[in-house]
Amino acid sequence: MSFATTTSTIVSGTAMAERIRLKPYIVITYLMTLVHSITAHWVWSEDGFLHQLEVVDAAGFVHLVGGVSGLAATLYLKPRQARFGERGSAHMSNPTNALLGTFMLWWGWLAFNTGSTLGVAYNRWRLASRSAMVTLLSSIGGGCTSIIISLVSTRKCQIDLLIDGLLASLVSTTAGCHSLRPIDSIAVGAIGAALALSVYPLVERLEIDDPVGVIPVHVIGSAWGMICVGIFSYEDRETAIEDPRNKGVTGNRYGLFHGGDFELIKVQALCVVCVSAFSLIVTFLSLIIMNQFPWGLRMTKYEEQLGADLIEHGLAGHNIANYSIEKKLNVK
Repeated sequence: MSFATTTSTIVSGTAMAERIRLKPYIVITYLMTLVHSITAHWVWSEDGFLHQLEVVDAAGFVHLVGGVSGLAATLYLKPRQARFGERGSAHMSNPTNALLGTFMLWWGWLAFNTGSTLGVAYNRWRLASRSAMVTLLSSIGGGCTSIIISLVSTRKCQIDLLIDGLLASLVSTTAGCHSLRPIDSIAVGAIGAALALSVYPLVERLEIDDPVGVIPVHVIGSAWGMICVGIFSYEDRETAIEDPRNKGVTGNRYGLFHGGDFELIKVQALCVVCVSAFSLIVTFLSLIIMNQFPWGLRMTKYEEQLGADLIEHGLAGHNIANYSIEKKLNVK
């Protein structure tokens, strides 16, 4: 259930921020639980076709479903008012809160990845400890890479670049946290952060309104995390599962850099394609259908200027005094 919640918050709580009405917001949150459950069956269930192909994924598809569905949602809803153009701005409004949230996520990621080993029996506690080390080292690699990229490109240590690069490196570990060697995880995190930050200019150029970086962090980060399993995966005998019914984390297969072939990469890539296509199609169709209902999906220009807090919940917020701002609004 916690994984399904993660998927829904990526979509409903971030990609559609400041544009969508409350009722469809709730419906989409429920819908993402169903989408997650179907893809989870493909990957984790013994009857799932991806599981039968022996895909290796601790929880990478969780972020992929949320990221791709968020991409579909933000494309369908179109950008917020004045997001692009001469008056447009992509700067965060509260770096302090953003950093605080990042540290909460960073700490929580240890539980997310170590919990993906599903227990402590049959030597799984060794996998959990390995996952914790991989998570920390990957985030260090991603954080350092983000700082370097920020200094080279802007001559400053930009907080938003640091946060998104760090989170992308954490997402990159979710698929293979239990199958990567700690030393390799530094490269995984560094490359994941670099790939995510390199996508930002393209997102801006295409005028895709992505308020919190769902596309670079969750789509790019999770896709890279799935693929890198086929590159860096290493079946460590010291952390092998003792359950005789299980062939180990990777089915005794190694990544390309550790003597393996392209077979594991092919399976991982197939998983990325299948999960992405399913999430994209289902989300688009669901949004089209919900937009036909009387309440609609997106707030009007007038409502968007007032803000969802006031329109949906009656909360004036810190910058609205007695709703007098309504007289000053100029809707064009």
